[in-house]
Amino acid sequence: MIKLLNMKPILKFKSDSQKGRQREINKDRVEVIERDDYILFIVFDGISSAKNATLAIDKIIEFLRKNEDRILKENSLSLDRLMYEANEYLLSLSLEEGVTTYALVFIQKSKPSEIKFSNLGDTRIYEVTNQALVQLTPDHKLINSSNVVTKYLGMIDCTQSDFFESTKKLEYGGRFLICSDGFYEILEEDPSKLHRILNFKRLGDVSHQLRREIFSKNKDDASYILIDTHV
Repeated sequence: MIKLLNMKPILKFKSDSQKGRQREINKDRVEVIERDDYILFIVFDGISSAKNATLAIDKIIEFLRKNEDRILKENSLSLDRLMYEANEYLLSLSLEEGVTTYALVFIQKSKPSEIKFSNLGDTRIYEVTNQALVQLTPDHKLINSSNVVTKYLGMIDCTQSDFFESTKKLEYGGRFLICSDGFYEILEEDPSKLHRILNFKRLGDVSHQLRREIFSKNKDDASYILIDTHV
């Protein structure tokens, strides 16, 4: 829970990450980086067939924790520049098969009526409204092959134009779900049921129920961050 001085809490979140039943190790990672004036929420989904996916994620997180504050402030809080430089650093390490997708949400504590977000690959961000789950990010996949991603961190020929940043204005606040494909594959089996769960008033109740509905069934690694903000 994030607090502002002399104000009620404006930001809450829950997260979890579980190994898939068909995987030897969990190649997903959930990362939250908090500074005095903003917070970054990131879900990484290491490509399961890549032998150095988890090492790549470790290196990216290490780079972000050392450099994100400087890069963001030097580039007017630009997420595309931040993740482009993270990818350039990863490529400089020459890790064999060190590849991962990601999705990221950025919130300024002084400006909770707006979020910025970015993704590469098939890790997704949804807005959780009272009526529906609205996917905010594109899936970078081959059209007729859902298992082949076309963009990811560690991709040699990525340019800064492959990275993007979008903004979502929040008139009354909202909930946002960042999740890996192992999570949303289960979600898509019964979206109305999972939508109802994601709208439970207490995030603790959401987390408890998701463990029953998602993490008892996931064949692939499944991870999420559920963010609740109000203004």
